[in-house]
Amino acid sequence: MIASSHYRAPARASAVARLTLAYSALFIVISGLFFAGAMYLVVAKNSERLQSLVAADSRGLAAKLDEAPASLRPEIGRAIVGARVAQAKDRVQYALVAPGEPPIGNLDLAAVRQSPTGALRLETPGWLSASAIERLDLGPDAYILLGRTQDEAGLERDVLAVGLLALALAALIAFVIGPLVSARLVRRVEAVNHACEAFGAGDLSARAPGAEVRDEFGALARSVNAMFERIDTLVGGLRDVSNRAAHDLRTPIARLQTNLEAVRSASSLRLARTAAEDAIAETRAILATFDALLDVAEIEAGATLTLAPVDLADIAHQAAALYGPVADEVGVRLNLDLQSVWVTGEELLLVRVVANLLDNALKYCPHGATINLETRRDAEGVVLTISDNGPGVAPELLHAILQARVRGPGAKGPGLGLGLALVAAVARRHDAALGLMKGPEGRGLQVRLTFPPLEA
Repeated sequence: MIASSHYRAPARASAVARLTLAYSALFIVISGLFFAGAMYLVVAKNSERLQSLVAADSRGLAAKLDEAPASLRPEIGRAIVGARVAQAKDRVQYALVAPGEPPIGNLDLAAVRQSPTGALRLETPGWLSASAIERLDLGPDAYILLGRTQDEAGLERDVLAVGLLALALAALIAFVIGPLVSARLVRRVEAVNHACEAFGAGDLSARAPGAEVRDEFGALARSVNAMFERIDTLVGGLRDVSNRAAHDLRTPIARLQTNLEAVRSASSLRLARTAAEDAIAETRAILATFDALLDVAEIEAGATLTLAPVDLADIAHQAAALYGPVADEVGVRLNLDLQSVWVTGEELLLVRVVANLLDNALKYCPHGATINLETRRDAEGVVLTISDNGPGVAPELLHAILQARVRGPGAKGPGLGLGLALVAAVARRHDAALGLMKGPEGRGLQVRLTFPPLEA
């Protein structure tokens, strides 16, 4: 086997890192767009506010001029502009333009622009500065321009500073903290990948770390480890079948070889026929052993398991119907005490289990013994019990007889020693607890199978 500590996974590009960078860039772009939109709204609202102030000042000035005769409006306008420029009490700038006279006031006419539609606008020194301008006509070719700017742009600059700080923090999170977090996630995924690759390379002890963490990656690690455990169990079962076959079939094959050699060297047809019959019987025993070993392996692997609700009382009735005549023939009494109790299981396998247990009891019980078959529900679950008052099994052998090819002393008739091994395998596949103990009267053997109850 290849140890996982010596395995080096090939380098690969990190999809998590690429996604993190992509989402970080997208986050920065979206944040920038929101920030630009906020700045546009702030500047637009400030321009609207300035336009309202200039429009209000223009309406007040127009109200005063409307009271004067038309011929005097240029002179009155010149006086008002001069007085307001001299006072400089607010940010409004004025310019009076009249034919044949130089403009007067503090408004820079070079900053005034006119659009193709005739609308006026006032250029500002920076893109953050808001501005507004109004024109008030005094007479033929004479007019006053009222303009207002906000060069300090305090609100806009505050919004800009906060927005840039937010973008800087977003960039820090996206391009510094984000990769650190993604690197941690990548390490956890890589740990699972290393375990999978090491397991695939032959290290069946490899397991994904982090299964104890209660998150998505922990769930992934638990699922992967469960799969590893299952594969390890199947491989172990295959190895066990191979070992059992090598161990259990060595002696029968050696006897078969001896019988075949006896056929070849027989001095008469009768001796050859007898040796051939022995060889055929040995071949049948070998095939039966091999089939039984495969059955145990398949049951342990779950290859034959199709679960459905079944009634244990019906299972017991079927097995008792098969072995009732055999019990009568050997003088053993078979008592049934069956309650209808339902479990989740495979009917054929469970019938086979009960049949094996009855067959096993009949092999050991003497004439006149009693076998009790019972199904019931108790506090532990659904229970199937087979007990007898025969010779029983020594306490030190109770665990050993569950192993393949182990037979208890005093067995009557031929056998492979695989009956209880098959029962143990079926019990494990049905999550049933298998217990062997003395009979209820301190004599014989009691086999108890406790199944989980059928969920409603």
